[in-house]
Amino acid sequence: MAKGLQDIISNQKFMTKNGSNDFWQQDKTFIAQRNKVVEALNSPEVKAAKATTALKQAWISYLQNDTSGLWNPQLQEIIDRYFVNDSLKGTM
Repeated sequence: MAKGLQDIISNQKFMTKNGSNDFWQQDKTFIAQRNKVVEALNSPEVKAAKATTALKQAWISYLQNDTSGLWNPQLQEIIDRYFVNDSLKGTM
């Protein structure tokens, strides 16, 4: 799911036409945040500190508890359905 959303927001032609839409603006922000978590998970510092599980749990907790009302309702539905159990594989 993350790769699909990343591909859509990376498509300049699509974003030129639809990028001002609230959903796609918020999707762009969400995917950027997710990519930063993925980047941190893959960093030598997090691996050396053996903190990958804690970081994953913090991200999932954030998605489950702290995002209500934050995102566009359709995006929130996607987050709830597909990202709460996210494998956090990279999309970049």
